[in-house]
Amino acid sequence: MNDQNRPRSQALDPILEARLDLLNQVLDEVQNIRDERKAQKDRLAAVQRFLKPDGDLNKLRNDAGMGIEAAVRRLRNAIEINGGSADPDDPTEQALELLTSLQPDIDVSLRNLRSDAFREFLGIQEWTIAALNDTRLGKAQALYRASLNAIGEAQRPWAKYEEQLHGRGETLFNAYLELLSSIAVRGLRIADDLADDRQALLKVLLGHVDHDQLPQLPTPNLLTRSEHIQLGYLGWNLWALPLIGKDAGLYLIRTSQDSWSDLAARHHVVCADAFATYVLGPSYVAATIFLELDPDGTSTGGAPADPVRAELLLDLLPELATEPQRRAIEAFVGRLRAAWQAARTAIGAPQIEVSDEVRDVTRKFREEVAYDYPQAAYDMETLPDQVADAERFVTGDAPATSNHPRDVLVAMWWARVNHPESCRVIDDGARKVMAATGQGPGVRNSARSATSGYGTPRS
Repeated sequence: MNDQNRPRSQALDPILEARLDLLNQVLDEVQNIRDERKAQKDRLAAVQRFLKPDGDLNKLRNDAGMGIEAAVRRLRNAIEINGGSADPDDPTEQALELLTSLQPDIDVSLRNLRSDAFREFLGIQEWTIAALNDTRLGKAQALYRASLNAIGEAQRPWAKYEEQLHGRGETLFNAYLELLSSIAVRGLRIADDLADDRQALLKVLLGHVDHDQLPQLPTPNLLTRSEHIQLGYLGWNLWALPLIGKDAGLYLIRTSQDSWSDLAARHHVVCADAFATYVLGPSYVAATIFLELDPDGTSTGGAPADPVRAELLLDLLPELATEPQRRAIEAFVGRLRAAWQAARTAIGAPQIEVSDEVRDVTRKFREEVAYDYPQAAYDMETLPDQVADAERFVTGDAPATSNHPRDVLVAMWWARVNHPESCRVIDDGARKVMAATGQGPGVRNSARSATSGYGTPRS
C-alpha cells in the first residue's frame, strides 16, 4: 500500500507514526509472501493445463499424430502418381516405411511420457508453497491492516493503539509462522536476510568472545509496545537491528567473572543500554526510543521504567560526542527528545525523575566499559561520513563510505529521524547495501579497573 493512501490522523506524534509505518511494512511483506505463493500457484496451474489428459500436450500429441497421418497419405499419393514403385531404394518408399513404423511408437511414447510427467507433477505440486492454504493469514492480515488504519484515524491514537493491537500481532504472527513452517517442511530455503549483519554486529559488540562461541542472541524484535506483542519476523528487523546491542550488553554483564558480577539485577538493563550506546552510537538510541520504549512505561521488578531508560540514553549520547561532532549529535538528540516528549504528551504520561543512584551506576559502568573496550567504541570522527550517507539514502543514491552494518544503521536512522517522510526510500537503500564485511574490534585491555560496588544501596 502506498504511504500516501494510508489513513492518518493529524494527532500522530513521530514515534507512533514510525511504529505504524513499520507495522504497515510488516503487512506489505506478508502480502509479498502471499503474492509469491499465488504466482507460483498460477505457474503450476499452467503446467497442469499442459500435462493433464485433456491438456495442451495431449492436443499437441494428437496434432502430431494427424500430421504424421497426413504425411503418410501424401507419400502414398506421390508413390501412386509415380506408378506405384515398390523399389526399396526409392527415398519416397523409405520415408513412407519409416513414418508408418514410427507412427505407433511416437504416439505410445508421447502418451506414456505425458502420463508419467503428469503423475510426477501432481506429486511435486502437493509439496510446493502453492499448495499451502493462506486463508487464515489473509484474514489476520486484513484485520491487522484495519486495526492500523483505525489507529491512524483515531482522535486519541495512542489509546486506540493500546486497544487495537493487543493480541492482533500474535494472531498475525502465528498465521504467518504456520505458513513459513509449512514452507520449511517442503525443503525450501527461508533465509534470514539479516543473519550475517547480526553476526557482524555481534563481532563489534562482543569482539573479545571467540567467534565460535558467540551467543545465539534472539533476532531483534520490531515492537509495538513492550508489554504487548513482539513481532520477530524474518526480514523485517532492519530498523530494529541495533536493539541486539542491549542483548549483547546483558550477555556481557551476566557472564562477567569480575566486578560486573556485583551489579544489581535491577540495573542490568540500563547498563546494557550504556554499553550498546557506547558501541553502536546514534542508531541504538534512535531504535530504542522509536521502537522499544513505552512512553508511559512503569517500573517492573524494581528496574528503571522505560521513561528513565529514555532519559539516560538521551543524556548519554551527547556525553560520548567529541568536537566537532558534538553539535550535530546534540541536534540529533534534540529531535529524538522532541519526538519522545510528543509521544509522552499524547499518551498523557506523568513526569518522571531519574535517581542519582541510577545515574551514578550507569556512569561508572560506562567508564569501565570505555577502559576495558576502547577499540569497540563507536568512532564519532566517522559521523560526518554517515551523515553524508544519510543524505544519499534520502535522495535514493547509494552510500559512498561504508557498508558495514554499524555504519549503515547509523546512516539510515540519521536519515529517518531527520527525514521521516522518506522512510521507505531510506529502507530500500539500506537493504541494498547491508553486508557483513566488518570485523568487531572489541580488543580488551589486559588491565582492569579496580572500581566495583555496582548496585550497592546508598547509605
